[in-house]
Parts: sequence; structure tokens; C-alpha cells
Amino acid sequence: MKRHGFTLIELLIVVAIIAILAAIAVPNFLEAQTRSRVSRVQNDLRTVALGMESYRIDNNTYPAPRRESWVQPPLTGDPVDVRLLSTPISYISSFPKDVFRMIAGQAAPDFRIYALGYVPRATYPGYLRSYSEYPKIGWMTWSLGPDGLTNTGGYFTEPYVIANEGANPPQIGKDVNGNWIGGCTTYYGLRYDPTNGTVSYGDIFRWEGESKTRLN
Repeated sequence: MKRHGFTLIELLIVVAIIAILAAIAVPNFLEAQTRSRVSRVQNDLRTVALGMESYRIDNNTYPAPRRESWVQPPLTGDPVDVRLLSTPISYISSFPKDVFRMIAGQAAPDFRIYALGYVPRATYPGYLRSYSEYPKIGWMTWSLGPDGLTNTGGYFTEPYVIANEGANPPQIGKDVNGNWIGGCTTYYGLRYDPTNGTVSYGDIFRWEGESKTRLN
């Protein structure tokens, strides 16, 4: 007698095999997505760096913070007026946005660039201050990174961030809903390191000029 269809056990076996394959494939897909986004951010930061360094070569200074370019007293922490990178000379044809800020739903997903005069302050060692010192000797910017957390609450030099990492390791854990919590305990900066896992704590930074070498 010819048998038609599948038995319940056979169907359950097929479903189990599909579930196992999905359990393997989905995490790999998500990992590939994260790696792709990290690569995009790194490429975007290279684009920003090319524009900033090209501007410096032509002007002997990095671009000014916004309020300085409006000939007004600058406020502490004002970011670069990115219009200076496109007008009248186009150093960057299209200014990129941070894909991780977009995923996090931030209202302003642009990279925030700080090209600032360095003023050592005992209260904020390693902090780049937005005063009127010229030339602008260094700059920095960062992406939120795959964790989507604000691990940087100020605009600090690379050596200071490295020192902060050693003194203030990130908090690690999940809340009752299974969402990752933690990040830098002081918000003085934490670098993203994919060797700790593709989705790990930390921001993706770009430092250039004296912000790569000064501690305080």
C-alpha cells in the first residue's frame, strides 16, 4: 500500500531541523549586520578626517566652532560649523550621519566634531575647551557604537580616554527585561573594542592633531 504525506514525527523532525538552522543563522546575520555598520562608521570617520585635514592644510587651523564662525563669543563645547567644510570650498561633498545614533533614535544623528583650542583646566584635565584660541590644534568626534549608549559625556583627548578606561571599567549586565545596561561609569570616554564581542560597550572615536597626544 502506497503511503501519502508525512507522519507527525517526520514533520516534527523537519521543524526541529529548521529551528536549529534558524538558531545558527540569525545570530550570524545579526553579527554580520553589526560588523557592516561598524565598517560604515569607520569609513564615514575617514571621510570626516579627510575633510578636516584638507581644511587644515589650506587654512593652517581646523574649522571653528559654530559661534566663533558667527563672530560671537563661543560657548564651551560648541561643535565645528560643518558648513565650513562645504562652503565656499567643498572639502566634504556630503556630510555623513552616525548610523548608530540613527538606530538609537537620536534627534540629531550627525557626528559632532570638536576642533578646539586646548586650555588645560585643573577641574577637567584632558578636556578640549571651545574658546577663541587659534590655531585649532586638534579635533575629535565619535559614534555611539553598537551598544547605542552614551559612553562619552564630554570631549576628551585620546590619552585621557585610555586613562579613564583603566580607572573606570564599564558596568556590565542586563536589566529585568533582558536589555543591556552599563557603559562607562564616569562618561569620560570608553573605546569600542570588537574583540570583546561585536556588540560591546564603547564609542567609536576619531582623534587627530594634538588631541591624540595630550593628556592634560
